[in-house]
Amino acid sequence: MSKKSASRNIPAILGMGLILAGIIWTCVKASKPGELNAAPGPIRTAQRVGVKKAAAPQPAPVQEEEAVLPELDIDQDPLLMVQAEPAPLDDSASFPAEQPFIEPEEPALGDEPPVFETAPKAPSTSIGFPAQNGPDTIPVLAPSPHPGSVETEGAQSAQLAIVKEIPNEVSFGAETLYRIHIKNTGGAVAHGVTLRDAVPEGARLLECQPPAAPSVSGEIVWPVFDMKPNEERVFECRFVPEVEGTIGSTATVTFAAEVSGKTSCTRPQLHLAARGPAHAKIGDTVKFDIEITNVGTGVAKGVTLLENVPEGLSHPSGRMLNNVIGDIKPGEKKELALSLKAVGPGTITNVLSVSTETGLYEEASTDVTVDAPELSLEISGAKQRYLQREAVYRLKVWNPGSAPAKGVKLTVKLPEQLQFVRTNNEGLYQESDRTVHWELVELPEKTAPGEIELVLNPVSIGTGRLVFSGEDNMQLSASTEQEVTVDGMTALNYQIQPLTSTVEQGGDAQFEIVLSNKGTKEAAGVEMTVTLPAGMEAVSMEGPTRYTVQGSTLVFAPISKIGPQEETVYKLKFRCNTQGDQRLSVQVGAEGIPPLTKEESVRVY
Repeated sequence: MSKKSASRNIPAILGMGLILAGIIWTCVKASKPGELNAAPGPIRTAQRVGVKKAAAPQPAPVQEEEAVLPELDIDQDPLLMVQAEPAPLDDSASFPAEQPFIEPEEPALGDEPPVFETAPKAPSTSIGFPAQNGPDTIPVLAPSPHPGSVETEGAQSAQLAIVKEIPNEVSFGAETLYRIHIKNTGGAVAHGVTLRDAVPEGARLLECQPPAAPSVSGEIVWPVFDMKPNEERVFECRFVPEVEGTIGSTATVTFAAEVSGKTSCTRPQLHLAARGPAHAKIGDTVKFDIEITNVGTGVAKGVTLLENVPEGLSHPSGRMLNNVIGDIKPGEKKELALSLKAVGPGTITNVLSVSTETGLYEEASTDVTVDAPELSLEISGAKQRYLQREAVYRLKVWNPGSAPAKGVKLTVKLPEQLQFVRTNNEGLYQESDRTVHWELVELPEKTAPGEIELVLNPVSIGTGRLVFSGEDNMQLSASTEQEVTVDGMTALNYQIQPLTSTVEQGGDAQFEIVLSNKGTKEAAGVEMTVTLPAGMEAVSMEGPTRYTVQGSTLVFAPISKIGPQEETVYKLKFRCNTQGDQRLSVQVGAEGIPPLTKEESVRVY
């Protein structure tokens, strides 16, 4: 019989002794639960392992007393499984049907792993293998910024159970085999599984399967691998004991659990469209069709439509209109209608906007040209007028708008200084309020101005306003005015009337000088001078003012005023001393009126 067969049969002989030793060990455990590791290591142990790495501890010294562990029920002590009787190593060795679950990163529960009594260290533990897979070469399962596979979603329950099979007793110098079984008893993949063991102190390592080379410190690290649920792997080591006593090692296994989570990130996106008529007329109701579409992938929450009614359009609720739409699902379209009234002419841009409670904002605009008539009025005529002199004014009206004006009514209001005389185009004068009226059925757009003639008579001095206004049946209106100042006019005149045309030498010639104001304004400060020829001299005078003689000129004192349509008469008598045609000169002037000179002659014989 070979040494290997003898070493495997020795435990069978000691079976009965193991039962008794198990009873003793149980008592020791009950009395000193913290000293379970003082007993010799079991021949087969199973441990639950988490992802926390544990350093490979060296075998610890034990008490001198030897004891054999009895067989334990896995349900009673799930952390430790012991084979009661020694048996040959079986390649089909596996695990209990159920293995308790340990969360990753949690330490093993229950008693500490059993340790072995260590014999004195052999003179040399040189292995002869180069160090390869040290701790620094172990890859780490790094987190990923991307979702994992479907299998990594939800609760991940990766858990490993580890069993080491080793003979109960071996012979000094005999080749010995032990196995480490690892099984993933969880429901998820265990990533980055790393198995470490140590060369038993006092032993020489021969080989490992799968191959693994120990480091200089004696640590054996197998290549990292992944384990699917229910997958089992077996690792073998062959060594030669070179010391007497209890020898063994403690293996550790670490792994990483991977869990993935994902969510769907959606993005709402609103598209706002507004449509309306290109043209409308004043007073029309302008309808805008509005579409709000969620073209994104998420729900647009708290959608609100805002309308700021522009100038030229109106709404009964005012300028700021706010319409709460609510939520709009992806692909959903909301259709609305907005009716506004056209109240002003021109091209009007209507801007609408839509927003959400998350800050989305979108604008849309549409233009509408409101076609409307326009009234333009003009007055042409002199601003300075004189009493009793007819004044002609020309009134112009035209429509520069984009639509005809209908039912146009034109009115001129006269100031009190002007009196209506006549007009054309069937105008009617209303004495009660001093107004003149015209009516037009239609005033076409973009046509030349129409003209109305209005004749007025200034009747009193002063300043007034001539007001020209118009409106149509849509309450379109326009107005213009012109200031008119009416003043009187002084028309000062005079006549020299000789009473005799011939006079005997030495006789007297008589003259009448008649000063008259034919105007509408008084003549103030009227002055008169009479210059006599050398053959004549003044004899007597009758008139409103007296005179003084300055050489051959008679200077009369000024007349304070001569009212409109008034006259003043001077009667003068002159002695004619020289024969021939004697001619006298009369000059008359007033304030604001330059002097006017006239001559009159008499024949002296």
